[in-house]
Amino acid sequence: MTARIFFSGIVVFFVMAYCTYLSVVSDFFVHLSWWDDPIHILGGVWAGLIASWFLIRVEESPSVMQCVGFALFAGLAVEIFEYYSGIGRSLFMSYPLDTAKDFAMDIIGGYLAWWYVRFLQKV
Repeated sequence: MTARIFFSGIVVFFVMAYCTYLSVVSDFFVHLSWWDDPIHILGGVWAGLIASWFLIRVEESPSVMQCVGFALFAGLAVEIFEYYSGIGRSLFMSYPLDTAKDFAMDIIGGYLAWWYVRFLQKV
């Protein structure tokens, strides 16, 4: 099961990285108001999956708070990167509102990762 979680995390990471590449090259962050949302959800899923993988490796069952907390920590790192690099600025809403929305998307992604891991543990 740990291999399936790790492989799922790798797949999600590459999908997220490709979407981020498309958004930087094609300026999707500027032209599409919703483009940042799926990237943050995927980032939350990735962070939650990797956190679950680490926790299962040390023989601890991941909780929803651990998955969401790790997703929020990863989201905070992304928000700091976005702020200092200048990418991800929304023309559609203020920066604090955009950051709050991004954190909400990270929470959703962390919850989805926890749900997926719980599903795999029951199968």
